[in-house]
Amino acid sequence: MKIKVLHIIDHLGYGGAQRSVKEIVENISDGYETAVCALRSVEKPLSMNIDVHTLQGSKFSIMTLFRVLKLCRRIQPDIIHTHLSKSHIFSLLLKNHITKPVVMHLRGTAKLRTENFALRRFFLYLSKRADIIVANSHYTAAYLINTYKNMASVRVIYNAIDFDAIEKGTLSRASARVKLGIKKEAFIVGYIGRLHKIKGVDILIEAMAYLGNHDSQFIACIVGCGPERDNLKRLAESLCVKDKVFFAGHYDKINQVVPAFDVAVVPSRQESFGRVAIELMRLKVPVIASDAGGLKEIVENEITGLSLNTKNANAYALAILKLYNDPDLRKRLTANAYRFSSSFSIDKHVRQLERLYRDLARKA
Repeated sequence: MKIKVLHIIDHLGYGGAQRSVKEIVENISDGYETAVCALRSVEKPLSMNIDVHTLQGSKFSIMTLFRVLKLCRRIQPDIIHTHLSKSHIFSLLLKNHITKPVVMHLRGTAKLRTENFALRRFFLYLSKRADIIVANSHYTAAYLINTYKNMASVRVIYNAIDFDAIEKGTLSRASARVKLGIKKEAFIVGYIGRLHKIKGVDILIEAMAYLGNHDSQFIACIVGCGPERDNLKRLAESLCVKDKVFFAGHYDKINQVVPAFDVAVVPSRQESFGRVAIELMRLKVPVIASDAGGLKEIVENEITGLSLNTKNANAYALAILKLYNDPDLRKRLTANAYRFSSSFSIDKHVRQLERLYRDLARKA
């Protein structure tokens, strides 16, 4: 008999959690029957090759609570798997009425770090109703256990990376540089991601000021957009490295630009997982990263990259110089990292979830 799993998510707009749900339902084994419930509609939902039950509620409608209960009673799932904050809240509020195991999937700690004491206490109260909490890294799991005592059992299942989507149609180094308009002889120090304070892009720009004294070929290529863009541009200008920092903007397909990088920097101040580091590894670019949060589980110093336990820009400059001066080290780190990245396949992610579902079904 098939195990029926209902995935509940806030909405199906484009995002990491939404892609994860799509990967799960489209790659799960035949022994499972899956359904997806989106609490509200969006203009351009992520498509899935499965029927999606979209509830027509507003963002904060209390009626959504009753619609979820009605859907659960109609579908009669064996397990409920929740993704994102509102789906966690609604499903756990209904736990006593649904009487089915609830898996709460947490892909980070940002939502848990609220300074609102009442909200933290409310989350703690609800989290105890979950049967299993899936954390995306040991860092996230440790934060949950240390912050929210006596909560549900926590199991670590790393996020999956769609390698086919990353590698298919990857440009060559030369073609990527032509696309970006960067000269072929430059040594490109790349960054890709959101331009947000917690991502530490300012550290990279400050490192470029140190590198300016060593070689004129260093160029920082910053790919992405975000609220810090203007501040970062002003920082580059104030440090007299405006001509050494290139803001490339946003690209949907990172394999069109990342091959232009000689090395990549992930200088995050806070990171629950570190997805971009794995994507860079898969595209065979050596990585220099901070050891913030889950990054230390991905970038092992001198093995899969260079890991720095400091936010000091000079230390990043020295790490960049180290890779610049040692092509053999770059090749070794790249080869190790590429092999290591295979640990984050969709297949492995889904098989781990299937084992969790089977365990819960046996206990129910």
